[in-house]
Amino acid sequence: VIQKAKNFQLPVDIMLELFDNLVIPILTYGAEVWGFSDLIVLERLHLKFLKMILHVKSTTPSCMVYGEFGAFPIHVVIYSKMLGFWSKVSNSRNDNKISVIMFRLLKTLDAKGIYSSPWITKVKDILNSLGMSNLWLSNNFNLKWFKAAVLLRLKDQYCQKWSSDVNSLAICTSYRLFKH
Repeated sequence: VIQKAKNFQLPVDIMLELFDNLVIPILTYGAEVWGFSDLIVLERLHLKFLKMILHVKSTTPSCMVYGEFGAFPIHVVIYSKMLGFWSKVSNSRNDNKISVIMFRLLKTLDAKGIYSSPWITKVKDILNSLGMSNLWLSNNFNLKWFKAAVLLRLKDQYCQKWSSDVNSLAICTSYRLFKH
């Protein structure tokens, strides 16, 4: 993607769209299942691409880079996918699907304290951080509303963190003067 963009001298907005539509789906393939793991490598790759487009140093604060593009870290996409998958599995009425069977087994083992699945733990942690912990016990909610609400809350949380970073980092003093 980078080489093609340079060869065709593509504008920044097209390069971002190509990355979002070609690279992000590959990086997040199957994230519904493995998204509980450490996402630092993916976040670094995303930031490296964004910094390359901006032609800034690798030491430029991430909050400034994300702010310039109005972009969000990859974990927003991954957590949204995880909770979307969780909502489908937990609301499923099809008792023959292996994903439903495994989810119910893991949930039961977790509730009894026999086994704590990292995936289950991460889903519960994300729900708690979004103020949706009550949905863990419920398995009867509107999936369309849930997906939209999760994405909105994840983005809102990041915007709050971004604002805090920009306002607290001394290196962002000039950035604050010019950007709102």
